[in-house]
Amino acid sequence: MHTAPARSAVLQATAASGFSAQAEEVMGQQDLHSECDPLNRTVISRHKSPVIVAIDVTGSMGNWTKIIYDKLPMFYGQIMMQGYLEDPAICFAAVGDANSDEAPLQVGEFCQGANLDDWIAKLWLEGGGGGQNHETYELAAHFFNEKVIFDGACDKPFLFFTGDEGLYPMVLGEHVMAFIDDSNYDVENMATEDVFRLLRRKYHVFLLHKPFFDAELDMVLKGKWEAVIGGEHILELKDPKSVIDVMLGAIAMVSGTRTMESYITDLEGRGQTEERKLEVRRALAGLTGERAPSIAKPAAAASPAPATTSNADEMARMKAELDAAKKELEMLRMKQELEAARAEIARMKAGQ
Repeated sequence: MHTAPARSAVLQATAASGFSAQAEEVMGQQDLHSECDPLNRTVISRHKSPVIVAIDVTGSMGNWTKIIYDKLPMFYGQIMMQGYLEDPAICFAAVGDANSDEAPLQVGEFCQGANLDDWIAKLWLEGGGGGQNHETYELAAHFFNEKVIFDGACDKPFLFFTGDEGLYPMVLGEHVMAFIDDSNYDVENMATEDVFRLLRRKYHVFLLHKPFFDAELDMVLKGKWEAVIGGEHILELKDPKSVIDVMLGAIAMVSGTRTMESYITDLEGRGQTEERKLEVRRALAGLTGERAPSIAKPAAAASPAPATTSNADEMARMKAELDAAKKELEMLRMKQELEAARAEIARMKAGQ
């Protein structure tokens, strides 16, 4: 049985590592915990305000996950204390790369309070990733679309990814069969764009973005996320110790329980530095209008004459043909990109 050490232990954070000795010990799983294996599982939340935190546990993330662990007691506690959400429950997940990792997806259960410690302690920091500047975040997105049930949620749940790399262009059917559901032997590949379109209907989706080490490539990788969740939902971070403050702020602002200014007042009440408040402001700047009511556009002075039925039908047909052609070209581009990534993985494995 795997259990986490008591939180009352003194945190021994060092300037060198930025995380505590307790985090080092607790997050020391050496393989996939059976209770976090997503294969043939369905996860159910019966709480009013579910939150999923999906942490990238590949090598490029460094010590971010351990630093986040040290901050987690404040996460749930502040949601409750400040009333950001009613009846919150949190599910922890871990994301890797299905092209190279043993456990590219790990998923816990929704829980509250002290049980959160036990669940995050079950995550395996595999530290893998294939080195191809992508992780299979889209495979996790498919799981959250298809294998999570909300019984009693009063609003859209929140889903936070942490990560620094790009998404693959497709969810491969072979990966779904290997890691999510092996009961269907005829799973088709799915475009990542389509998977995330469904995901955003079901969740408030955010990426807590760790800058990639190559600034030029970082812009390319971030562009892949912008295409599927929108730039305003990419929350930029330089300091991993800001992760919890930014997640709390996103929840507070999107739920409508705080404005930017009233949330900054909350940060002041927690004794946060001016530097921390500035980073939070920058990360959440795109959300200031998230709950704003739509503004009616003024009526035009005159409406154009309506097209005849035949003209309208012809325009609709031409548009459908154009959309189909664009879709075919995009799928071809995605297939080429995926084959290039697979070839790179094969070359790396051959060189081991």
